[in-house]
Amino acid sequence: MSLIDRHIKKFPIEQQETLQQLRKTIIAVVPDAEEKLSYGMPAFVLNGKVIAGFDGFKNHCSYFPHSGSVLEQIDSFPVWCEVSKGTLKFPIGKKLPKALVKKMITIRRSQTEVKSKHDDDEWVAIGLAAPARRALVNAKLTKISQLQKHTKSSIASLHGMGPNALKKLEIAMKASGVKFRSLV
Repeated sequence: MSLIDRHIKKFPIEQQETLQQLRKTIIAVVPDAEEKLSYGMPAFVLNGKVIAGFDGFKNHCSYFPHSGSVLEQIDSFPVWCEVSKGTLKFPIGKKLPKALVKKMITIRRSQTEVKSKHDDDEWVAIGLAAPARRALVNAKLTKISQLQKHTKSSIASLHGMGPNALKKLEIAMKASGVKFRSLV
């Protein structure tokens, strides 16, 4: 019996069935993914990156895309789902539609694909941490000059962009003669 099987077995029968169904759906979408436990929960890994996960809780089940920006890219969810930044909660006994699971995994896979070695060179050069660099590259921003098309608040709202990263960006922008777009 695998670690995932043992993990699922600790839940009541109806919840086991719900979790096993989700597991089968994920495996059907990404049969080449490796099953592991991540943060103590079942997870699916491709190329060293977690692309999907799930777990059961007292009154619900949850799907975890392992990225705070996946769920915001989905247009609609079943009415019985509860969506937060990084979690999709759904009732025990309900089956997430395969098309929805496939879409979430497709978005996450695209985020984890190996980027060009040069996509974040400018961000590395100014000392940005990896989460901020990924946020900018995922937003198709690879050069300081591109920031002038964006407001400070729009850049600050990117998942992974913190106050230290914003400060480093502003210093680099000032040195390059670039300013954020103003709303006025």
